[in-house]
Amino acid sequence: MIIIMKSNYTPQQLEAVVAAVRAHGLTPHITYGVETAIVAAVGEFHVSSLGPVRSPRRS
Repeated sequence: MIIIMKSNYTPQQLEAVVAAVRAHGLTPHITYGVETAIVAAVGEFHVSSLGPVRSPRRS
């Protein structure tokens, strides 16, 4: 699975995504770009077992 962060993401939002990836038993691999970051979630999983994944709310 590939997760592309929005260009104005915060470090806390990125850490929340990484924590969610790990919580599902997957290994996160982060690639940092000039304006955004990409999180690759690597591992074996079934889409139906993930349940809903929601974007963290901004305050």
